[in-house]
Formats: sequence, structure tokens, C-alpha cells
Amino acid sequence: MEEALAELGTQLALLSRGAYIRDAWMGDKVSNDTQVFYNAAVMDSPNGPLAALIAYRAELGRIQESLQAMEEQYVQGEGTIAGSYRPLA
Repeated sequence: MEEALAELGTQLALLSRGAYIRDAWMGDKVSNDTQVFYNAAVMDSPNGPLAALIAYRAELGRIQESLQAMEEQYVQGEGTIAGSYRPLA
């Protein structure tokens, strides 16, 4: 899971830098308006898709940390139980 999260972080960083529409591709008002709207709504908005993906990545990181902590507690608990077990003889 750590590798997947790292790769997702890398891809989101690339997307953050490379998914902007740099120029109004046709040089007309419509493509200019579309460029401005897309960059504002998709790339820069705190409620836009890019922000949602970044927040999703952060949430996955928190979930991974929580699962790791749960695993450590489980292993520790199992070790304690195994250490206190005395066979009937």
C-alpha cells in the first residue's frame, strides 16, 4: 500500500503541474473562456476535482497509518497472549 500511495502522490504532483491549459488553443474568445474556466474550476478550486483527488490521497494515507497501528497492536496483543499461555501438564 505504501508503494501505491507513493505512486499516487507522484502522479498527483505531475497532474498538479501538467494539467493546466496553458493557452487558449484556438486564440478565440470561446477557447480563452474555456481555458480560464477549466483552470479555475478544475485546477485551482478548493472544491474542484484536483483538490478532491489530493484530499483522497491524504485520506488514504491516514487509513494506511491507522491500519498499520492496528496491525502493530494486534501483533503485540497476540505476543502477550502467547507469552502468558502455559500448557496443561
